[in-house]
Amino acid sequence: MIIYLIFLVLGIYCYYYLIKPFKIFNRYKKYGEGFFFPLIGEFILQNSCLEKFGDVDYIYKHINDNPANQKKMFVENIGKNIKIKLTSIDMIKDFYSYVGDQLTIDTFYTQNFKRIFGNGLVFSSGEKWKNMRRMFSPAFHFEYLKNLSSSIEKIADQVLLEYISQNRLHDVNIISMISEMTSQVVFFSFLGNSLQDIIFQGKSLAFAITHILSALSGQVMELGYLLFGAKYLKLGIFKQHRELENYLQEFKSFFLDIIKSKKEELQKEYRETGDIKQNCVLSILIKENNIQNLSDSDLLDNLMTFFIGGTDTTSHLIAMAIYYVCQNEHYYRMTQKEVDYYKQDTSKSIQDLPFMDAVINETLRIYGPGNKSFDQKVTEDITINNIKIEKDIVLTSYVNSVHRDPQIYKEPHSFRPQRWINEETKYLPPFAFLPFSSGKKNCIGQHLAMIETRIILFKFFDYFDIEPQKDYVLKIRYGLLPEPVNPLLFNLKPRHNKLN
Repeated sequence: MIIYLIFLVLGIYCYYYLIKPFKIFNRYKKYGEGFFFPLIGEFILQNSCLEKFGDVDYIYKHINDNPANQKKMFVENIGKNIKIKLTSIDMIKDFYSYVGDQLTIDTFYTQNFKRIFGNGLVFSSGEKWKNMRRMFSPAFHFEYLKNLSSSIEKIADQVLLEYISQNRLHDVNIISMISEMTSQVVFFSFLGNSLQDIIFQGKSLAFAITHILSALSGQVMELGYLLFGAKYLKLGIFKQHRELENYLQEFKSFFLDIIKSKKEELQKEYRETGDIKQNCVLSILIKENNIQNLSDSDLLDNLMTFFIGGTDTTSHLIAMAIYYVCQNEHYYRMTQKEVDYYKQDTSKSIQDLPFMDAVINETLRIYGPGNKSFDQKVTEDITINNIKIEKDIVLTSYVNSVHRDPQIYKEPHSFRPQRWINEETKYLPPFAFLPFSSGKKNCIGQHLAMIETRIILFKFFDYFDIEPQKDYVLKIRYGLLPEPVNPLLFNLKPRHNKLN
């Protein structure tokens, strides 16, 4: 009897994790390319690409290299799910019309990251998402964010001068360095407080974020997670799982105390004076009378969302822009020349930097930390570019594929900022450049990210001559975002005596 039960369980397992997914896989593979391996197909393929090409996304970035044989999608499996990565502009265009309605965030990977993001804007849905988006939107309007420029400049100056005064200029981890700036910017924009003196368990908050995201990313690779999801981690079977859970709870509790204290301070000021001097997300929520519609837990979840999302994505974007510019002597000199020219012309603003803007756009195109959407699960049958996509299929908009499409971009795998200055990209078709997603759930923080990126890059090339690590080979893997396997290390030499 026991033997029969074992065979029955094995049969059910084989059907749901092998036979059924493989049948669905074959049904969709005819529209493009694909890879199937029981349970861990996506992991096997990405690891293979990393080992062979140094980039987990290599196969998706190169899927459209042959214009005569364009592929609509790449099909693969993870767990019992079939995942379709959309790789053509027509498929992606239709995809965004369904996001938020018939497409909702798939929880296979995200359920673990939800432990830190909670139910903030990224993971909320329906009316709750609409209401929160409406309440937070005023704080991300471009005109309001422009007022933050001087504060962003001060934060960048402070961090860069600290590195110079402490002579920490050899083998500098650029992503970590810039994270110190971006974390302070996001914290200041949300609460109006300086992050400079705030330490969590003896470390900076930027360090804490890096530790948390790295640990959460590692956990989704464990076999127990593949089989049982985040429930397996919450059981606390292993010491490292319990330690991370305790660290997470202490980190969130630490932030919650800061939020409560700041909210009380600003509400008191508003009651007594009818205004709030500090311009930040929290003050806008109070003045717009929206604070009463948000619990302290809602505020915490959204601070975590903005803090972690804004810190990690922007720091990677800026660091990769520096990396790509430093690979080409001509681009490097053009960037420094533009910075020096605009410093001398007081009639110009930091926004008048055409070559730097081209560098930023080209980095967003070729690397962009947001060049793929969150995995979305189909909640009811839909049709994308005349192809029926069945309920429970997982879809991902792989903008990386479109950003590398030779029918859209000349020399698509080369870093060429000039394409954004000449006529080459003047008439791009819709959905050909989507570094901040599209549709209802596009990135609410994109204007802040662009302002930050422009200012910090300007400061960086003004402050330093930059020498990249010799013989460095860029390899890209996944954490929460695509990121270098080995740290981006640079030697920095001050260009001016900034300390005086």
